[in-house]
Amino acid sequence: MWVRPHEGDEADPDTCALFALMTGDICAPVTMNRGMFGWAPTVQLTTYLRRQPAPGWLRVAASSTVIGGTWFEEDHLVLDSTGAVVVQSRQLAMVPR
Repeated sequence: MWVRPHEGDEADPDTCALFALMTGDICAPVTMNRGMFGWAPTVQLTTYLRRQPAPGWLRVAASSTVIGGTWFEEDHLVLDSTGAVVVQSRQLAMVPR
């Protein structure tokens, strides 16, 4: 998916960094791709801000390698308008009932 902060917020480096961190958990749960809809409570979330994002759109890619009976993990990779990695995150969550 693609996201970007409001135009006025792009001038503030602190707001841009916080917005980029938030994008590490902005997507709907990856379990929805498997038809598992509903609340997927987060058990653990780790997010790394790798660099200050360049102005413009952020590209967010969400993926998962393990969806078990009760738990799943989800990774986010966020790239800025220059293609640089700005955020990486990993989340452990419960599969929706």
